[in-house]
Amino acid sequence: MSAKSREERGLPHFFMLAYLITWVLLGPWFFLFNRLWGGSIPWWGWLLVPLAFCGGYGPSLAAIFLSWRQGGGRAVAALLSGLTLWRAHFGWYLLVLACPYGLAALAAVIAVPDFAAAFSPWASLKSVPLAVALALPFGPLGEEVGWRGYALPRLVDRQGPWFGSLTLGVAWTFWHLPMILLQPGAALPSFMPVTITSVAVYLAQVAGITGIMTLVYYNTGRSVLIAVLLHLTFNISDGVLLDGLPDLAAPVRRGMYVVNVGLILVAGLVALASDGVRRIHRQAAC
Repeated sequence: MSAKSREERGLPHFFMLAYLITWVLLGPWFFLFNRLWGGSIPWWGWLLVPLAFCGGYGPSLAAIFLSWRQGGGRAVAALLSGLTLWRAHFGWYLLVLACPYGLAALAAVIAVPDFAAAFSPWASLKSVPLAVALALPFGPLGEEVGWRGYALPRLVDRQGPWFGSLTLGVAWTFWHLPMILLQPGAALPSFMPVTITSVAVYLAQVAGITGIMTLVYYNTGRSVLIAVLLHLTFNISDGVLLDGLPDLAAPVRRGMYVVNVGLILVAGLVALASDGVRRIHRQAAC
């Protein structure tokens, strides 16, 4: 079997394994923590924390395992080398740092009454270090070696950047199913009830982020490191912005979230329609 054939077969195996690791290890933890323990962990429950932590790393662990199966240590090293690729034009770093927060801020301007008078930039910015420390280990690092480092290039090679990104956006969304159903705030915001409509809104959010990340990934030399940074800034931008505002009523928060999702989706479509993504087609044709 050729290396290309093995990689094509590895793609569905990747998604199945990423789901399996996360749903088997992390899903039961959320069930125990929220449904049985009521948020208070018994002493022996702490023994399960490493397993739950590994569950959150399902996509990256699946990518590492399948890379090893397909090409041994050399393939694993090639996969992980994306985490060392930091050289990129400063404009991409500016986009990565500013785009998620800027979209969230624009949504707040649209949806929050008297935003300018209520918002405290200092209160927002001073929450960034803690938000980064809490968010970095539990999402971006555990996922991006898999989603961007392993899955996205294979999907784009087979389906092109538009359909490849859409496929990844759908798979990425429903990988979060245990978090959506069992852990308020881990995927859907805690102020959004779990309904078909809210899940559809979340799918639109993830699809938009995926389009932006496709643009950034292919224009930064396929840097998984920068993908991790972009994932991180999207994860914390809403919370950091809300830290600069007084407590908002749930309907206002929901309105802000929905507007932000709309802006992210538009930005994702613009990213996929940009010349920076069209070049992927031209390079593949050469």
